[in-house]
Amino acid sequence: MISRVAKIETTELLLYYMNRSSLSINAHELVTALRTPFVMGFVFAISVLLALPETSLSKEVPVLARLLLSLFSTALFLGLATAAVRIAALFAAEGDWDRLHLCVISTPSAIVVAILTQTAQLLLLGIPIERDVLLTQIVITLVFWELVFFILIYFYTPALIQQRRNSPPAPVAASPSLSIGGKPIAPSSLLRIQTNGRQLQLHFADQIGAATANLRDVLPILQPYGMLVHRRHWVSFAQLGPIHRQGRTLIMTTRAGAQVPISRDRRKDIEAMLQGPSAP
Repeated sequence: MISRVAKIETTELLLYYMNRSSLSINAHELVTALRTPFVMGFVFAISVLLALPETSLSKEVPVLARLLLSLFSTALFLGLATAAVRIAALFAAEGDWDRLHLCVISTPSAIVVAILTQTAQLLLLGIPIERDVLLTQIVITLVFWELVFFILIYFYTPALIQQRRNSPPAPVAASPSLSIGGKPIAPSSLLRIQTNGRQLQLHFADQIGAATANLRDVLPILQPYGMLVHRRHWVSFAQLGPIHRQGRTLIMTTRAGAQVPISRDRRKDIEAMLQGPSAP
């Protein structure tokens, strides 16, 4: 049985933004990006710079207290956002959905952060909580983190993901057989998998089999032998082939001649895999 942690590690979320744009990203990779020293240092530095000027919302708060409260709110939001991504990935792995509006993560986190920050200000400095100030703080926190997420996901995370995916995988001992849906499968003979909900179509060189399982559940045990090229298609490393465009759709022709759709965000990974490791 695949553990819940393993499901979270491989779950891909399709993040939607307020402007209706979307981006597919692995939940584990997003959490890892949030926790990198570069991102944390950048966010904490920005929060310190924003806390230095005195504003109408903080005119009664000493500068040292503003800095401490800003660092507190930043650390709190990072923790809450990371937990929210993991919870969303867990629900996605348990269910049959993978779409998530980013505001589902950022809005509750911003509300909790603003309330706790204002509460800390009340306890430490005796400044009462005013409704208008609290609402303004929620809006400011939400806008700030929406901008951080935008920069992180669109500019930093893709480069981080590409760097890690291009790294040669660690050697693993080949297993004589795998169990997919309760059926023993020889990984060397498995060419590709196509899924429709909880029904898997297993393609071999001389036959096509079927298994009742969720593709997300079996991805951890398949990781040493192939890659997910589309939300509904897994292909073994030995079967990866050239990619061409068919209308607005990207199609890969496998070594066995099958036509498989390719996700746009997976194209570079497949082409890098076909080219092999870069020379030092």
